[in-house]
Amino acid sequence: MVIELRSAASASTEAPEQGEYRLETGWERRQILEFIGNLSQEWGTKSNQLSVRLLRALIRLSLADPIQDGFTSLEVAEEMDREKRTSWLAGGIDPDKIRASVRDQFKVLQGILDEKAAGIAQRLAEQGSQHTICLHKLESKGGSGNQSRYGLTITEISPADRPPMTALPWSDTSLPVIAYTTDDVVTSDRLTKLFAHGVQMRGVYRFVFLAFILAMVVVAAIFGLALALQLVWPNLHAETRSVVLTFAILLSVVVTLYAILSLPDKRIVMAPFWLQGDDWGCVLQWSRQPGQPSIIQVVRYGATCPICGGAVRIRSGEFRFYGRLVGTCAESPREHIYSFDHVMRRGKLLVL
Repeated sequence: MVIELRSAASASTEAPEQGEYRLETGWERRQILEFIGNLSQEWGTKSNQLSVRLLRALIRLSLADPIQDGFTSLEVAEEMDREKRTSWLAGGIDPDKIRASVRDQFKVLQGILDEKAAGIAQRLAEQGSQHTICLHKLESKGGSGNQSRYGLTITEISPADRPPMTALPWSDTSLPVIAYTTDDVVTSDRLTKLFAHGVQMRGVYRFVFLAFILAMVVVAAIFGLALALQLVWPNLHAETRSVVLTFAILLSVVVTLYAILSLPDKRIVMAPFWLQGDDWGCVLQWSRQPGQPSIIQVVRYGATCPICGGAVRIRSGEFRFYGRLVGTCAESPREHIYSFDHVMRRGKLLVL
């Protein structure tokens, strides 16, 4: 028997029968879960975190028992213990400790998936799936025999994360074409995290934003250049030092504010260095939905180079592609260069 997952408009009210869980697109639930499990191995330092290992444990449990709508803390802990020993089951089973550990790591995992949700959905959509996953937790209703259960739910991918339906003018050429997807901005800086979630530009917020940007630039220019002058020219005359500092501050303000103020027209620019996070491939993006205030957001786009398999990140086009943002392959940054369209999330090879 095949169980189909339908959209909310056409969902059946009948209870699903036991059997294989298949989606209308032909992508099975198993394929989606395995894809995300493999994808989680590519999340750098996060791939070994307890919370991400918990995700892979939930995936394995869901694959082994697709009928269950959730799993107890002990079942999750035991599955994690099979992959790699944790301290949760060491020295005997402590139900309270296990419940607390799974609950805490589940919250951390929810935050990670919130940041990566768009990128996961976009990658699945590029593979032909119309569905992705989200976490769910069935809260305990009390009583010694009732426990909270943790699981995964298959949901439809939002239209914004699906590949563009319109064919690009160059989509049928022999040039290599790449598909960009978004990813979370890796940083411990709270300001960068704030912009990664998006800052609404309405009313007084836009003036506070510009004033804050200006203050940050001035402070960074003063301290940065003052330190550099002290190290390079410790005996520089005070008046000359003041002139150099003033010129550097003005230049920093002009360059930074030009990028920020041009956002409503250009829609996307490279993010300033103090909003780059840990990867130095982030952009500052202006977006606006009908009836909604404009949002400025730090976004990280990436792709896989079809020529060598290297990671493609966004960089300034510099003099070679002046005025443009381009996708540059980490393995061959001078030759494997692609155009970048953040609306269509597509790019073609620019260097032949």
